[in-house]
Amino acid sequence: MSPANYTLLQQNDFSLLSTLSSPVRYTELADINAEYAGCTPILLAVEARNLEAVKFLLNEEDIDVNYQDHSGHSPLHCAILNSSLAIFERLISFESTNVNLPNWMGIPPITTSLLHNQSYMLQVLLQHPQIEINALDRLDQSPVMWAVERENYGALHILGKDTRADFNCRDLSGDTPLLQAVKKHTEPSAIKLVDCILCCNNIDIIQRTNTFGQLYGTR
Repeated sequence: MSPANYTLLQQNDFSLLSTLSSPVRYTELADINAEYAGCTPILLAVEARNLEAVKFLLNEEDIDVNYQDHSGHSPLHCAILNSSLAIFERLISFESTNVNLPNWMGIPPITTSLLHNQSYMLQVLLQHPQIEINALDRLDQSPVMWAVERENYGALHILGKDTRADFNCRDLSGDTPLLQAVKKHTEPSAIKLVDCILCCNNIDIIQRTNTFGQLYGTR
């Protein structure tokens, strides 16, 4: 275990951490990105919900804010998973943070926020100038598709107001998000889900008409 990791895990002493990271006195101990059990100090700080440690580490010149653990989770992923809003906001405002970096399943932070019902974080991510709103994971599922799959009405409402969101995309079976919703017709929530999607302005009018026919048995 590196001295920096030990300090964060056991001592929580930022004066000691500052001394260890000094390139003048402790050159060999100065690896602020040293790994321990698949984590670096920044990941450990986020996992511990230690905002002060995160602030300190982000001030380090060589900090790797996009380091990924054994699951491919970056510090930003971890902040979302832990519902750590203050840390999330600090990370997303940090210039070097890759807001589109996927984990090993290809899931980017925007999808992570949706899957874990973090509506505010989703809205903040959508405001980031570099966000890829239609990013696909390894299953070729976009955030819109996941919102339909999980019946996340809040996320659908948020995405539906964003003209960049692709509601006409297709999954590996060739189904659009609207058709995915229609196929849930045996479930009580199907009508509500379809109505929610139809309220979005980004759906092709032909798709709307065809889907109404499939849902209500008309041509």
